[in-house]
Amino acid sequence: MPEDSRTLTHRCLGYRCLERGCLVTVRAIALELWQRLRAVLAVLDVKTR
Repeated sequence: MPEDSRTLTHRCLGYRCLERGCLVTVRAIALELWQRLRAVLAVLDVKTR
């Protein structure tokens, strides 16, 4: 199921982003980027100590 939504994500971004269910897509992308950002910040925080 997650892989299907991921394919839908790329498909949605590839075409018009006003397609049905795009709000869910944007939310999923934002969540993924936020998690990656937090991971990077955690690593940097450890290195600066």
